[in-house]
Amino acid sequence: MQIFAHSYDHRIVTKYQTSPNGVWTSGWTNLGNPNDQVGNPEQAGTPIVTTNADGRIQIFIKNGGGGMSSAWQTSPNGTFTPWHDFGGTGIQDPVAAIVNKGRIEIFASSVPDPRNNANQGTILHWFQHSPNDVLVYDNTFPTDTPASPPAVAANADGRLEVHYRKTDSSVGVIVQDVPDGGWRKTPTNIGGQGGVGEPTLFTAGVETRLNDVRIFAFTRNGGGGVSMTRQTGSNQPYGGWQDLGGAIVDYPAVEQESSGLLDLFAVGLDGKLYINKQVSASTTASFGGWKLVG
Repeated sequence: MQIFAHSYDHRIVTKYQTSPNGVWTSGWTNLGNPNDQVGNPEQAGTPIVTTNADGRIQIFIKNGGGGMSSAWQTSPNGTFTPWHDFGGTGIQDPVAAIVNKGRIEIFASSVPDPRNNANQGTILHWFQHSPNDVLVYDNTFPTDTPASPPAVAANADGRLEVHYRKTDSSVGVIVQDVPDGGWRKTPTNIGGQGGVGEPTLFTAGVETRLNDVRIFAFTRNGGGGVSMTRQTGSNQPYGGWQDLGGAIVDYPAVEQESSGLLDLFAVGLDGKLYINKQVSASTTASFGGWKLVG
């Protein structure tokens, strides 16, 4: 295992186990900051980490200049390169990453610039043409004006979906036409129950090899709780939204049990962690209510 964090002096640091199931390194390794030479180091965002097909870890982060920077291992378990600036402007923190058939794909929301009427904001997309390749910018990705960072998930058939909050608080979705192919030029609006901030996505069923594989979407709603929608079937459109209640700060996180049921986690207004467990995978996809973890 390896973990990454921000240090108090705005460095990106890492710590790892010296062997599988083994002890952790005694200290933290300093990977620097993408804005050591230019920009404001304090403005660097949350490090998002994924792994190349050959096992090399790669880090993505919003840099202090508003673009996206990355650093990666030169070999599996090896040292990291210096930070590379991949461009972009006005990026909201954090970026979203997914590994699609061994290829890393990155998505980011660029917000409108009030000083430049020509920049109304859009979704940015970088991808690898082949596993372990260099990331390139996709200048054909569909445009829309986001009001939150994006989230990304894969359909049962491998097609990716990018979800984001729109300026009217509804949720917009950009979908691939075919796996590894182009994207539908017109985004879909799947509604919502108000609120702000990025959606949380989870493709349920993949880990447990269930025949019924669907994307679930969770958002913080206008009442301060959590709302959920899911696909009506594998690779299908979304059904109506359900209000799961609660009163949370920040945004929910999701994990799947070996049974295939989901566990929803969130931090309450009291700063404590709460869990809402799915009790049925039926058509209602019912959850049992929020309980204190501690």
